[in-house]
Amino acid sequence: MKKFIVPILLLLVCLFAYVSQAQNDEKKELPVTLERRENKQVYFEKVYMVETASKADLYQRVKEWVTTNLSSSDNNISFDDQDKDYINTTARMPLEGLSGISVSFKVSIHFKDGKVKLECPSFTYISMTEGRLVESELGNIKFGGANKRIYRSFDKTFEKFLQSFDNGIHYSQKKSDNW
Repeated sequence: MKKFIVPILLLLVCLFAYVSQAQNDEKKELPVTLERRENKQVYFEKVYMVETASKADLYQRVKEWVTTNLSSSDNNISFDDQDKDYINTTARMPLEGLSGISVSFKVSIHFKDGKVKLECPSFTYISMTEGRLVESELGNIKFGGANKRIYRSFDKTFEKFLQSFDNGIHYSQKKSDNW
């Protein structure tokens, strides 16, 4: 009888650990970098501090970064040149390591002296499935199974996007007058 108790206890411990991991995966619904609003829409928001830069200087740096990194034929970029208060655009990122899968999102950038606020209020998952274009709100994709790869890839790709943005606002691209 004692011979059966130890294996049964071991089996129960393993089963409990497996169920706990599955429940944790179910609770994690979003990529690490995103948050969920009350209306269940996912978003990203961050304020960057650039103490020594004026609003106009920050606007110029971001404008250069946007035209260099986000310009495409299907991209609508809105520059508010008069007051240099904001830039609105969209971005589309192919997800690293996942062929045919990308995420499209809105980008809104606001400026004050020494501060830049980056907002990405919505994200759309885009893929080709069985020859059809599939689009879905990123937050509607349940975490778990094969979707773990999507979220991991999104996190990695979006972190590179954010690092590029951070570099763009902290280091202006000095253009040489020598041509």
